[in-house]
Amino acid sequence: MMIERILKIIMSGGLAILTALIAYANIHDPGANLKFLEHVLSMDTVAPASAMRDHALPIPLAWWVAFWLIVVGEGLTAALFAVGAVLTVIFVGQQDCERH
Repeated sequence: MMIERILKIIMSGGLAILTALIAYANIHDPGANLKFLEHVLSMDTVAPASAMRDHALPIPLAWWVAFWLIVVGEGLTAALFAVGAVLTVIFVGQQDCERH
């Protein structure tokens, strides 16, 4: 049982670090991923006659809002993984609580 908790700590901590680095990279240099998001949301490679073209979002403000919502989601994910890892470290030596 102890090895499982240690592995959960390592996995949660590693994912917290990974997602924090991804969020940091997007904050530090948003250009690369923002360009990709613009490309995806504007659907610029879809044929002009296609009915799917109606789903395009060619509004630059929408690209920025979507990008920063993604970055906030990455940061929140990193924080929650970190909290989970810390709580698991705190309770690693305790007995399993009764499950309902």
